[in-house]
Amino acid sequence: MSKKITIAGWTSCGFYQRAKVSLVGLATIHPDKFDVTVKEYPNKTEYRAWLDDFKTGFNPVKGSTHTSSPVVWFDDNKYLGGCDDTLSYCRKVFSASTKSDDTSSAAVDDGYTKEHSYDYDVVVIGGGSGGLACSKEAAKLGAKVAVLDYVKPSPAGSKWGLGGTCVNVGCIPKKLMHNAALLGEHAKDAKGFGWTGLDGASHDWESKK
Repeated sequence: MSKKITIAGWTSCGFYQRAKVSLVGLATIHPDKFDVTVKEYPNKTEYRAWLDDFKTGFNPVKGSTHTSSPVVWFDDNKYLGGCDDTLSYCRKVFSASTKSDDTSSAAVDDGYTKEHSYDYDVVVIGGGSGGLACSKEAAKLGAKVAVLDYVKPSPAGSKWGLGGTCVNVGCIPKKLMHNAALLGEHAKDAKGFGWTGLDGASHDWESKK
């Protein structure tokens, strides 16, 4: 039976949006365990009016001092709290520990053991920044790791090794060239700030370290 959770808040509230995204993600990943209801109000005034009226009824929030957005509660008459309490609950759900007050949400042991017949403990598809980071961390923990990566040559015939587009021909080279250009501009401007001896400076990509 799924656990029913209700969240209420107002649209432009950043804390409400963070908590809502976390709970909706929880229900998306574990649809058999969580059923999330969202009560969203267009502005703070309407939300506060609803909350003041809501707290007078028979519900988990009755008599509480809760005045902020969001407010979250379980349908089994249990009050959860606001944004921080909700994020803490979601972290507990995704924790690898089996020790939890809420047995319906605790992650369980996946049965992994080093005693298996496979050639590798972890196989990572994609040798980009994320794939390499994952591989290195797993290897640090003692796992035997394989990284699978493939690059189709560009129309010009160029290709590259591990690191992916970002490292080889994307974000990193772009930032490198951008910083090099900025340093050149700063060198020109430095004379106006009293620096001397910078005349005749030149640049050579082949000498970069």
